[in-house]
Parts: sequence; C-alpha cells; structure tokens
Amino acid sequence: MTAEAKRPIEVFYSYAREDELLRKELEKHLMLLKRQGQITGWHEQEIGAGAETEVEINKHLNTAQIILLLVSPDYIARDDCYSIEMERALERHKAREARVIPIILRPVNWKDAPFCKLQALPTDEKPVTRWPDRDEAFLDVADGIRKAVKELIKEQWLNEGNDLYKTNRYQEALAAYEQAISLDPDYAAAYNGKGDVLYWLKRYEVALAAYEQAIHFNPNLASAYKGRGKALSALNRYENALAAIEQAIHLNPNDSDTYNFKGSTLTDLGRYEEALNAFNQAIRLDSEDTLAYYCKGLVLAKLHRYEEAVASYEQVIFFEPDNASAYDFKGDALYDLKRYEEALTAYEQAVRLTPDDASVHNGKGKALLSLNQHDEALAAFEQAIHLNPGYALAFYNKGRVLEILAQQAYAKAQRLGYSGERSTILHDQQQKTKEQLLNKGSELLALKHYEDALAVYEQIIHLDPNDALAYNNKGIALFELELYEQAKGALSVDPNYYTRKGTEASTLKRYEEALASFEQAISLVSNNSVFYNNKGRVLELLGKSNEAQQAYKQAQQLGYTLPTRKE
Repeated sequence: MTAEAKRPIEVFYSYAREDELLRKELEKHLMLLKRQGQITGWHEQEIGAGAETEVEINKHLNTAQIILLLVSPDYIARDDCYSIEMERALERHKAREARVIPIILRPVNWKDAPFCKLQALPTDEKPVTRWPDRDEAFLDVADGIRKAVKELIKEQWLNEGNDLYKTNRYQEALAAYEQAISLDPDYAAAYNGKGDVLYWLKRYEVALAAYEQAIHFNPNLASAYKGRGKALSALNRYENALAAIEQAIHLNPNDSDTYNFKGSTLTDLGRYEEALNAFNQAIRLDSEDTLAYYCKGLVLAKLHRYEEAVASYEQVIFFEPDNASAYDFKGDALYDLKRYEEALTAYEQAVRLTPDDASVHNGKGKALLSLNQHDEALAAFEQAIHLNPGYALAFYNKGRVLEILAQQAYAKAQRLGYSGERSTILHDQQQKTKEQLLNKGSELLALKHYEDALAVYEQIIHLDPNDALAYNNKGIALFELELYEQAKGALSVDPNYYTRKGTEASTLKRYEEALASFEQAISLVSNNSVFYNNKGRVLELLGKSNEAQQAYKQAQQLGYTLPTRKE
C-alpha cells in the first residue's frame, strides 16, 4: 500500500511547444501518481483565458517541487525556456527548494548546458525518440520521476514530524515519522526523529531501539548517538550513555548541546571535575549557552565552590534576566556562603518571577530564619506549605521557627514571673506528631522524594533521639542520595540494619562478620527472639554447638518457635 502524500507534489513541465505531443505522452505515464494523489501537474496549457502568461508561469515555477526540463533542439533554441525557465529552475535546485530533472526527448547537444551535471532521464540519457518502443522509454522516465516523488513525500513527512515535535505534539509527530519510515524502511533521519518523540514520551526502551535503527542505517549520524545516550541515561545506564555521547562528539565536535549532555551524564556518575570540564567546553563553543552556565553552577555547588557557583548563576541571569531557577540556586549558594542578606535578595527575585513555586518561598524562609527574622520566616514557610501541602522540608523548617518562637515565649513568660510547667500534654502531642511524621516519611520514601523524606526523619529524631526506625529510614534516604558516610552513621543505631548486614555476611559465608552483626543487633534490642535465633544459626555454622544451643534456648524463652530439625 502506497503511503499518502501530506500534500501532492507539484510537477512543473518546462518544454517547447514543438514537443507538446511528447509532453502529453509523458503525462499519461504519470497519471497513476496523479490518481494516487501524489502529484499534480502544471504546464502553460493550463493557463486560462485572460490570465497573464508570464505571471502564471512564474507563480508555478516558484512553487513547484519537481521541475521537468523536456530537452530537445527546440527547447535549447527557445529563449523563454532556456534563459528564463531553466535558469530559475536551476536557482531553486541549488537552493534545495526544488528538484530539477532533465528529460532528453530528442537528440541534441546538451552536454555543456548548465544542467549537464544533473542526473537525466531516460536511463543512460538515451533520447526518448531513439528507443525502439516509446512506451518503454516513457515508462523508464516515469519510474525515475516516481522515485523522486517518493523521496520528496518522505521528506514531507519527516519535515511534518519535525514541525510537530517542535510544538510538543508528540503523538502526531510520531505518526508522521512512521509514515516516512513506511515509504523508506531504511530512513535514518525518520528513526532519529521517532526516537526523539519516544524519549519525550518517556518510552525510553522503545526510543533506544529507534536510535539504534537510525545508527544502523547511518553510522555517521551524530544526533542519533546523542539520542542513544539520552535514552541510556534515562534508563540509568550511565556508562553506556557516556560512550554514546563520546561517539556523538567524535562525529560532531562543535555541538555545545552534546557537551552539556556529557556534563550531565558525568554529574550523574558523580564525576564532577570531568563534568565541569564538559560544561566549560560547551561554553567555549557557545559563550551564551545559558544551560551550560546553569549546569556548571550546579556542579560547582556540589564541589562546595560556592563563589564560582554564584558567578556561574549570574552569567545565566545576565543572558536570561527572568530565569527564576538561576536566582533560586544563586540564593542557595549565597546561603551556603552565609551571605544571608544577598541570599534573601536572590530568593525574593525568584519569588517575584515564580510566586507559585513552593521551593523559592522555602529558600526565602531559610534566609530570613538565619537573619533572625522569625515572623517573616514563618510566613514564608506557611506560603510554601500552602502552595505544596506535601512539602515536608517546609513543614520541618516551620517547626524550627515555631520551636524558636516557643522558646522565646517561654523565656518571656518566666521573666514576667510565670513558674509553672510548660504543658502536661506536650509528650502526647509529640508522640502523635511523631507517628504522623513516620507515616509521611514512608510515603515520601515510596515516592522517591528522598530529600523531603530526609527532612522528615531529621524532625522525628529531633523529637525522639532514640527512635531506631527514624534512623533506619534516614539511612535509606541518605544512601539513595549517595551520602554514604552519613548514611552509615544513621543506620548504626538501628538493629534491623545489623540484622540485614549479618544475613548478607552469612550468605557470603563470612560467618565471623555475621556473628558480630547479630550480636550488635542484640546489644541494641536485647529481647528480640529472632536476633538470638540468627545468632544460633551462625554459631552452628562456626562449629560452636554449645554456644549455639544457648542462643536457641534464649530465643525460645523470648517466644521464638524453632522449626522441626531433621536428624
């Protein structure tokens, strides 16, 4: 089944009147393409009564996508054909606005003509009138034109897909690329476009397959390697993604966007210095690349080079004065530098640009809190919570302010002579709050909102420094955020951490390590029957039967039911 043209290809016949009969014969052989809606034809015989011939010819000559030069002695001899129509046709061909196809109708010396370098029809440039069977000659010509029409129709669909992709109409763009591929199953550019659409639809595996097809049909297509890298990165296959990006740079070393993506991938791998080099290379290629400056700032902040990070964000702001994120992160860097007044100014600018962004209100609140402007800080955190009722970090910061204000209020009450207890129900309130926060933390962990979850568990630990579950879940959040040393510290007070560690060591037949882990768990919770049973199993594996029996006995006394053991 033939793929439908997005719009019929307009074919312009440039010919001498003496060749009218031959033109009609050619038009008959192209009739199937016309019936299929793939082409429309135009020639000067289409000019209606009263219309200006020159105006009509120029109009169609300037809009046609295929221009057929019907070459004969009469065509070469006519000034209107040779000097006007042919010259304009070749101008449009050179500008890639149209495709010019010479068709040699009758024998003539054309080898030195301006169009001599173009591929002519019929095959072997044998004049139509020299073929024993003229229908065979025109069939050969029609086949050549059909191929050109097919090329233009697939380009139509490719361009349609590109235009739809740019306007975020992804499903329509995908359909357009599929049409192009149906016309040419080896069309690398269409597979590449298909990959781009699928990537933005977050169908990363399918996008990767499309990019692989594009590379298969065109191994030198740099954008396909870049797309492959993006898809692999989205699938967390960062090392493979980096290899694809390196190949894209090898094929096109002057694309700043590819260096930006290389920097982002290296950032994901925690290779910050290399990432910084990639972003600097992007800036060398394009000194106004705001994305490069922005990402550079993020990496510098990770390296605790806050002064340089501020300078990088200021470059973003110079080129994009309304970039709220740049002000927000500039505020973060200034905050880390303890330049709280300047941080507040940056956050306030971010609030002005994006008043509905909860995070910028939270940043503003942090700066105000550090400047001891507690009432204003509280208002900022309240606004962040209003905009995002699930914003755990804002709740935590609000709690910090309220705690300070409460301390101030209690101190003032004492100065005024109050000597009673603060609140007899404070413990119950704290327990209820802790339970609510534990539930909230679990939800945030499940949603992979690790930074927000971390803030919740910090608040729980502040309420109850001995809550093992809070330390355990804090450790999980820290591990996910790749803050490994801190994570180990948080987990070190959680018996379940040692139980897991012991089980892993036992599986690896590292029994002494396993025993030490189970004993550490018991030291934290001495009445857990499972911990004693685990200790007994490891002691058995170490050949310490008497100690193993004592551990099993302790497990039974604590309520553990031993399974039936085979003799």
